[in-house]
Amino acid sequence: MNAFRSKPLRPFGNLLRGERPLQPLEPPVFFRTLAREKGRADRSGDPLALIVLGTTDSFAEDRELLLAFLQTRLRLTDELGWMDEQHLGILLPATNGYEARCVAASIDKALGAAKARFSCIVYCDQPGPEKSVGDTENPTKSPSLWGAEVEPLSPLFLVPMPWGKRLLDIVGASILLILAFPVMVVTALAIRLESRGPIIFHQTRVGHGGRTFTLLKFRSMVVDAEELQAKLAEKNLRDGPAFKIANDPRITKVGKVIRASGIDELPQLWNVLRGEMTLVGPRPPIPHEVLNYEEWQKARLRVVGGLTCIWQVDGRLSNVSFQDWMRMDIRYGSRFSALRDLALIARTAYVVLFVRGDH
Repeated sequence: MNAFRSKPLRPFGNLLRGERPLQPLEPPVFFRTLAREKGRADRSGDPLALIVLGTTDSFAEDRELLLAFLQTRLRLTDELGWMDEQHLGILLPATNGYEARCVAASIDKALGAAKARFSCIVYCDQPGPEKSVGDTENPTKSPSLWGAEVEPLSPLFLVPMPWGKRLLDIVGASILLILAFPVMVVTALAIRLESRGPIIFHQTRVGHGGRTFTLLKFRSMVVDAEELQAKLAEKNLRDGPAFKIANDPRITKVGKVIRASGIDELPQLWNVLRGEMTLVGPRPPIPHEVLNYEEWQKARLRVVGGLTCIWQVDGRLSNVSFQDWMRMDIRYGSRFSALRDLALIARTAYVVLFVRGDH
């Protein structure tokens, strides 16, 4: 005898037909949905668009008009939600910038005179065909779209530096520079005595949000090392765009010592003080590596790059795949924890002092 009998689900065809009033998602739910759809778009290569409508205090008068229109205009895959008290977001999966502007133009037309109480911005990383919203090929035939161009969507996902993390960077980098000063002086003299060339190696790296900056390192290779890399490409031990070979002939004798001990990275404490880097964060990549990234891998650039991260203590020595390396960096950027940063700094120190390896 069954003690429990489940009830069958009620038909939800009416919901699919849109007979239930459209209710915008609350900000936490909408932002999770936006992040999920951005991740899907990055992996699939499909476009993703976001229309943001800014409202005024008189928005209550026009709310029913707008929601009633969106009830009939939006697709089942689209999402509507509040970004804050005055900004309503319309999420449009599989929609390029031109198509999103057409949607925005139809909203503009439906609002009529009420559109003066709204602002509109269209975000999308894939603009679409070069056509004006008012041309004859536009099905809305609306010459007005608040005059807005399509803005890139990716910058909206950048993670700003938490004030606690920045404070930790300033204090930590200052103390480390003072303690490491004698070591840095000896290192500079050793490099100068061994070979001709600059003591400090300047290299362009890609930082927060794709902005480039000059990374500083003690020179550990011969002067023409970057030119020689092309000849050594077939010996590369890493998959993906990263590069590493065993017994690299470009490394000098002093370079072997300072790379194994991590001393070559000490000048980057100045990058940290300047705000270009942080003590803990994904290693800033070289521009040509970023050009070969898959779209989802660029998510590691949403946070400020750092001296060390999860891969340096968990993945480097075990030679994890490039894909797993990227996943480690992206996972780090999902949230900030001062205790986790301190733990990663301590573990990095252990690896540098007690575990041999080429940094």
